[in-house]
Amino acid sequence: MIAAIDLGGVLAPEIRPRLGDQFGVPELHLTTRDTGAFQDLMQRREDALDNAGPTLAEVQNVARQVQTHLGFKEFLEIFRRNGNS
Repeated sequence: MIAAIDLGGVLAPEIRPRLGDQFGVPELHLTTRDTGAFQDLMQRREDALDNAGPTLAEVQNVARQVQTHLGFKEFLEIFRRNGNS
């Protein structure tokens, strides 16, 4: 069985707003509701983050601080059990 689950926002909080707060990049709070076009949104995010200049290590440090939503581990255990039967 193969399953695709959107980690950000579903199993854990979105990381982009946290990165935006940490590095002073308000564009990381934008969504397609704000811009309308996904490709434009991604380009704005990429450019803004590039201009802010955080290192990979700094981004990884923020990512390590993101906590999964309550019930995340239990959900995965049930999913794994039912997917293997």
